Amino acid sequence: GVQPERVVFASFTKKAVEEMIERVLIKFPKFDRRQFKNFKTIHALGYASNNKKIITPKELFELAKSLGLEISYYINQEDCGGAKMGDQVVTIESLSRLRMVSLEDQWYECCFDDVPLYLVKDWQNTLNKFKEDNNKADFTDLLEGYNGLALDADYMIVDEAQDLCPLQWKVLNDMSKNCKRVYIAGDDDQLIYKWAGADVDYILNIKK
Repeated sequence: GVQPERVVFASFTKKAVEEMIERVLIKFPKFDRRQFKNFKTIHALGYASNNKKIITPKELFELAKSLGLEISYYINQEDCGGAKMGDQVVTIESLSRLRMVSLEDQWYECCFDDVPLYLVKDWQNTLNKFKEDNNKADFTDLLEGYNGLALDADYMIVDEAQDLCPLQWKVLNDMSKNCKRVYIAGDDDQLIYKWAGADVDYILNIKK
């Protein structure tokens, strides 16, 4: 009795979203794919309140280069390290926002002995100025800049909840304020993004 338009499905990847839509269409062939407008990645759900263009990898590369930093875009997810110092600097700045902790605290926790704190602060200031001057946003801005309004939906399904970081939980909690029910699907034995602030205790301690 519930129409697809009244359901929000939030997951990490487009592939997971597409797989969910395909499964629902097999079970309920009467629906049309266009009705699943709220089946999106968490970032895509946040994009609705964004009016800026997304900064490109090339722009990030050139911006880092202006500070003498080289980026390879390789990140070791086990210790949030990178192949180059530029990777580590970018990672520290990004993680501080995703985990909603200070830049200093994130730098300390990452334990990159060869990355000075002043360099991370320079990167953050340079990045913020570039985004402001060019009306640009990065993917984390899609979450940080969410307008806080609840979505017009009755139900929300949150996928892979064990890997959500604090900022993602904040956005989803805002989005689901008007929902009758929120279904949270996660496996506490499949935590991958602990390095990004995900904590299985969060979902294990949720009260109904």
